[in-house]
Amino acid sequence: MPRAGDLQNALGPDEIDIVPMNVAEPLLLHPELDAVIMGGEYRPSTGIASVKFMEDEFGPVATPALAASVSESPARMAEAAVLVSRSVPRLWDEWFAESGTPPVAFVRKQEFEDMLLALSAARSGLGIALAPRASIEDDLARNVLVAPLGFVRRPSGYRFCCRITDAERPSFQALREWLLRSGGLKR
Repeated sequence: MPRAGDLQNALGPDEIDIVPMNVAEPLLLHPELDAVIMGGEYRPSTGIASVKFMEDEFGPVATPALAASVSESPARMAEAAVLVSRSVPRLWDEWFAESGTPPVAFVRKQEFEDMLLALSAARSGLGIALAPRASIEDDLARNVLVAPLGFVRRPSGYRFCCRITDAERPSFQALREWLLRSGGLKR
């Protein structure tokens, strides 16, 4: 959302509605949507054009005070509350596996309906959440949240998906080009 104004400027008079989804689903399942942005594991679909526009990195984040104890040893995460988003319930398992960090048994688990609520709880110091780096860049820059164990890069990245029949429309091209510039990937 911090870039929404820049996005609207890039698209000119074309209106854009941002509709969050609790679970990322392919565009084919949503005829009411013109395009989707998908992170995580992408599976190509017939009739859908897709372009990767940003890398996907994720890792544990917390307030600087809470993170100070964790940075000494990842096993110390067990002493903190784990903040889990119901929209990605296996994300912690994936992070442990992909980072090579031995899994820990957290003393307390707090679940939230979506990632935004889990991150808000992390900002409040309630525990440690897993976050995509792209979602918290402003928090990292302002030292509201820190990533004591760094981030793990996932191969799939983020993708802009639209129907092939729409891919060459000027508004879709403008959106795709803005995403590529903002996401840091070149074509």
